[in-house]
Amino acid sequence: GRVDAVYRREGHTELVDWKTGLRPAPGDRGDCVQLDLYALAAVEVWDEAPERLRTTNCYLRSDGPPEMDSHTWDAERIDGVRSALAGWLEGTAERRFEPTAGSWCGRCDFLPFCDAGQSATHPQGEERR
Repeated sequence: GRVDAVYRREGHTELVDWKTGLRPAPGDRGDCVQLDLYALAAVEVWDEAPERLRTTNCYLRSDGPPEMDSHTWDAERIDGVRSALAGWLEGTAERRFEPTAGSWCGRCDFLPFCDAGQSATHPQGEERR
């Protein structure tokens, strides 16, 4: 992927990702992963100072104004993303693909093949496809 918009004002940088789908449920672990990786790339590639960085998911709506979720950054948060990425890459290299089921499973392309995801998205007793 790539960043949809980059705004630079008064020494600060904002990375924006425009969203046209439904806004994720609160606590959705996958909600910020894309922008987290963009923030890490901005620090690593563009040499942006984390403290001068903001990321925003902007959910466009046809029935009203957009809804925005913005996050500010610091070195500790960037280090957390760096550590998470290292863990994901290590797991991938070791062919370890452990499911972490939740509300986000409904948006996953692999849902038809994942028992954990199907259990998370279908209430007990509801027929699965």
